[in-house]
Amino acid sequence: MNATTANTRSFPADMQHGLPQIVRDALAQFRAALAVRRERARIYQELARSSDHELADMRISRSDIAQIAANWQPN
Repeated sequence: MNATTANTRSFPADMQHGLPQIVRDALAQFRAALAVRRERARIYQELARSSDHELADMRISRSDIAQIAANWQPN
């Protein structure tokens, strides 16, 4: 293979514009999962900072906080 041939090789269409689609999809899934994890942590922290009286007003016991945060799902 000479220098001219090496420079004109064609790549699959999905690799011509950066990362292959499978890598872009995996990164998008990772980012979405990370966003869910961060939101669950934020919910946990916010509820944990609440007083027992505030939690009672929401009909939540302190022992429910971890389960509520863990079960949160995005819309």
